Amino acid sequence: MTDELINPLDYIDNPGELEVQRELQRMGIRNHDCPEVCPGCGGELACGEGYVGETLVYCPNEKCDKGILWEDSEDAIRRIL
Repeated sequence: MTDELINPLDYIDNPGELEVQRELQRMGIRNHDCPEVCPGCGGELACGEGYVGETLVYCPNEKCDKGILWEDSEDAIRRIL
């Protein structure tokens, strides 16, 4: 994550999210763009849940070895804070 400043006024109605954003910045966690198709086989992707309930995107094609392609790391932190 970049060292951009977090503006507390952006979260005036949601102080909990302000704390989440500060923690994400402190830990250097930022979601990457979610792929729309599998880079391995070009097929459609499926969604599932991770250990703390965050969204995972994976290739359901058994012949493709790409596995989990994206995870909502920001939401994982949001759920445990």
